[in-house]
Amino acid sequence: MSSSATSSADTNVSTIVAPATTLGRGAIAIARLSGPEALRIALKTLRRETLTPRYAHLLYLYDANNEPIDRAIVVYFNAPKSYTGEDIVEFQTHGGEAAINALMETLTAYGAVLARSGEFSLRAVKNGKMALDEAEAAAAYAAARAAKAANLLAKHLRGDLARFTEDLRSRLVRLIAYAETAIDYAEEDLGDTKAAMRDQLDDLERTLREAVAASLKRKSLLRGFEIAIIGKPNAGKSSLLNALLGESRSIVSDQPGTTRDLVGEELRIGEHIVRVLDTAGLREGGNEIETIGIEYAKRAAEKADFIVALFDGSQPFDKNDEAVLEFIRDKEALAAINKRDLEQKIDLSRFDGFERLFISAKNDVAPLLNYLRSTLDRQIGGEETTLVSERQIALVSSAAASAAQAREHLEGGELELFSYRVQEAIGFVGAITRPADYGETLDAMFSEFCLGK
Repeated sequence: MSSSATSSADTNVSTIVAPATTLGRGAIAIARLSGPEALRIALKTLRRETLTPRYAHLLYLYDANNEPIDRAIVVYFNAPKSYTGEDIVEFQTHGGEAAINALMETLTAYGAVLARSGEFSLRAVKNGKMALDEAEAAAAYAAARAAKAANLLAKHLRGDLARFTEDLRSRLVRLIAYAETAIDYAEEDLGDTKAAMRDQLDDLERTLREAVAASLKRKSLLRGFEIAIIGKPNAGKSSLLNALLGESRSIVSDQPGTTRDLVGEELRIGEHIVRVLDTAGLREGGNEIETIGIEYAKRAAEKADFIVALFDGSQPFDKNDEAVLEFIRDKEALAAINKRDLEQKIDLSRFDGFERLFISAKNDVAPLLNYLRSTLDRQIGGEETTLVSERQIALVSSAAASAAQAREHLEGGELELFSYRVQEAIGFVGAITRPADYGETLDAMFSEFCLGK
């Protein structure tokens, strides 16, 4: 009945099922069934003998007691022409939770098991339907919310990273060939050959390190930027958050220490989804609860991608302002002088060497929004390859380190060790698409994916 690529004799391969859409209100809900028994289980649910592959059927679904569940669109993708390389049956029911939950109960009653997070993509990789780097990009794409992030990830899905790694591998293999030639003709003067090897190695290491640097900058783009607003009490932090959001979210009061916990909200700045944190005012002499809030504020600011340090321009610069200014030294931060609509009493000379901007949290935050937009846009960088996971970044960093060690061996005339380090770099680059400890690595990686992916 099933034409699955997975042998029906392989009893270790289960047939998995999971919702492919978020449960809740919506026009449709989707569930996917994949594995050697997918067609058999689906036909029992449909009370039918056959399904035409890659054809949208409008059919009734029935539970184990032969009671109708819903009328749904059902599509059968026969192996190996499917996402996982196995038989897949996709059910598109009416939205809401009732129909999809009843369907899931029926499918599991007939032998399907609930899929683990990422198990569909894991099977796609194991069955050769998707490269590992493409699967990582697909997982990141599912979580991406900003258009720029989606654009970067779309390049991975069309194979840009695979081409990048293949180019790196070709260049490394060429270096091995040069080394073998130099070893075979060790008695001859090979100065030009070694110079060429050195130039190619320098260029390759630069490419690797640029990819890592660009990817580290873009990590926040992929996961969403986080901006912390800090300052002493009554600098206008809560008013600023409310102004950025266009609504009252934080309590605004003249009483110091009103904000004692982190208040975080999301907003769109240009093409970026940003989470902005309003934090407790930084000052000395607060009570125990306020002191805890200040520690939370400092930790949040340390982890944030950018800090807006707010200062009350209508008041003289004091020791609490000094503590805030010292906190942002050597950090990605802006000193925003607030209350520019009032008479300015703050000593501006204190901000020499700091990026600063004048705003009014109550009347005009457009200058700050424009500044943040341009700052976030710069984080995207140029056209360098983006590595979308910690694993990929670690592998390329390791390849760059091996290249640096290879150069040392080349300078010392240790060509065998040079070749060893280059081979090591080839292994790191190759592991981007296929790690050596394949099964173990895949199981760990795909457990981080969303359910149904």
